[in-house]
Amino acid sequence: FYFNDLLFFSRDVKKFDTPSLIFDEQQKLIHITKHFRLSGLQSLTYTTNNVPRLPKLFSSCDHCSSLLSGSKLNHRLRPFFLVNTTHNLVQMCFNETNNNTIFGYISQEYPNKIQQTIINNAKFSYSYDLDVSYTSFYFVLRVHSWPQEIRQIYEQRQRLWPVNIDKLFDGTCFIRVNNDEQDIHATNKCLACEKILSSSSDSTWSYTYTAIEAQLVLTMSDEQIRFASIVWNYLNGKTQGQLPFVIFKHTLFYFFEQYSSDSFTSNDILNYTHRFTDFLFDRLQNKSIPHYFNTNYNLYNDNLSTTLMSSISIKMTYLDLKNFSIYILPKSSLYLYHLIYLIQFERNFLQCLLACTSSKTNSIQTILDTHELVIKQLSLGIKTYKRQFETTIAIKKHRPLTLDRLYGYQEQNVQIILDYLPLLRDKEPSLLIHSLWSMFIQYFNCLFDDLFIS
Repeated sequence: FYFNDLLFFSRDVKKFDTPSLIFDEQQKLIHITKHFRLSGLQSLTYTTNNVPRLPKLFSSCDHCSSLLSGSKLNHRLRPFFLVNTTHNLVQMCFNETNNNTIFGYISQEYPNKIQQTIINNAKFSYSYDLDVSYTSFYFVLRVHSWPQEIRQIYEQRQRLWPVNIDKLFDGTCFIRVNNDEQDIHATNKCLACEKILSSSSDSTWSYTYTAIEAQLVLTMSDEQIRFASIVWNYLNGKTQGQLPFVIFKHTLFYFFEQYSSDSFTSNDILNYTHRFTDFLFDRLQNKSIPHYFNTNYNLYNDNLSTTLMSSISIKMTYLDLKNFSIYILPKSSLYLYHLIYLIQFERNFLQCLLACTSSKTNSIQTILDTHELVIKQLSLGIKTYKRQFETTIAIKKHRPLTLDRLYGYQEQNVQIILDYLPLLRDKEPSLLIHSLWSMFIQYFNCLFDDLFIS
């Protein structure tokens, strides 16, 4: 994106992969917002008091400061997301009412987003259920409005749902960095100043539809939401997790357009489930899964297996409607082993932390001791509800946790602690939360990302 008189613009809006405007010229603001469901963090707004300096600050061109760098924006905002999501995590998981049933961590393995993983094992001891949820956090830039062509195509489509679409396009247009950081070759030139680019750039942007989809979900009736939940849980279990949610979601939106929102009553739910699976099967068979808001973009890819198609073609029965399984993992799964390790580690570390009365406790040694204890426990096997988990294969695939590795984690994150701990002290009165927040920032988030070989 290139700017002219502080206006960022796209050279070809019709491609639907770049926005028409990403800078608020009148208010001189860049709005950075992420929509999500768990944290209290709503938005971050940068007031650009020093407007002439702003382009240089976030530029990838060293000569004219005209190429907006997503990697520089990401570098500035990543610690902000990390400290807020980690604070939210420790507040949620380690409080007086938790009773050691909720655990989690913040993954940083993705370059352009941070992922919060929450595990609830309240039902694990008697039913093998582990409720695992993921929430992604990433920065976006607000655009004044959607391109007119996108809006017109959507408005002109014939549909029975949604009826009122005015709010869908009101303040819901955002863009995000699309690709990982890539170096620009020395032969590439800045299109604004024609000089050779001497720095790296990942200025590939795309629309993010999170906000507009959130508005779309608000138009759904209770019956539609219940239907969507039942069908997704059924198909996710039936396909053993092979059906991508993005394909299910966009296909479901198109399917809902054919019926009024009050059609999905309990009496007809099996009938509509059969209609939907037929609708989905036909689209997969034709290799056409159009994006709901951008019909020119096909979500289908050739990596979808034939087993997936076979599973979807099997009709749901009344027995399935009453009792269906949600994605069963093999008991030797490394992923399952990772989740159990995380639960056991956090539970044991917290018990040790709460039992310790000395303020001079060696935190690093406690982490190493807790790790060795949990690995020993898992090597002996975990027996729950008459079932023995197989850990023979998984136990061989974890990396050794050494003092040098912990020091490496600490070195990566010590500046974040120095920058944000004073702010946390002003906001959070609990010393336990202070301690655990610091542990997760310095060690645990990295540890749970790094310890297992996938």
